[in-house]
Amino acid sequence: MQFLGGNRRKLRLADDQRNACYPHSLLFYLQPPSGNISLIEFENLAIDRVKLLKAVKNLGVSYVKGTEQYQSKLEAELQKLKFSYRENLEDEYEPQRRDHVSHFILHLAYCQSEELRRWFIQQEMNLLLFQFSILPKDKIQFLKG
Repeated sequence: MQFLGGNRRKLRLADDQRNACYPHSLLFYLQPPSGNISLIEFENLAIDRVKLLKAVKNLGVSYVKGTEQYQSKLEAELQKLKFSYRENLEDEYEPQRRDHVSHFILHLAYCQSEELRRWFIQQEMNLLLFQFSILPKDKIQFLKG
C-alpha cells in the first residue's frame, strides 16, 4: 500500500471488478488491502475505525448484545461512520473498502502491546458477530464449503 499526499483521484471500477474485490458483505480480512491511499484518508479511516470500535465496546456495556436496542444503536453508528454492514446498499464497494482498509490500519496500530491487541481483537469479534447476526439466512450459504 502506498501513501500519497493531499489530493487523490477516485478510482472507478467496473461492477464485476467491484464484486471480485468484495464478493460478500461479511469480510474476513484474509488479504491486506492493495492500492494507493492518501495520508489524509489513512488518518480519517483510522479515526473512524477507532470511533466504531469504541462504540462497539460502549454499546456492549450499556446494552445486552443481540437485543433490538443494541442492534439499532450499532447500525446507526455504522451508518454514521459509513461502514459496510448490510448487503442491500446500492453501492457497497466504498463502505466495504473503508472497512477493509481501516481494519488493517488499526491492526498495525494495535499490535504495540498485548493489552491493545486483546482489546482490538475483542471489539473486532463483537463487530463480526453483529454483522453475522444480521445476515439474511440465504446469504449464509457461502460459509458452507
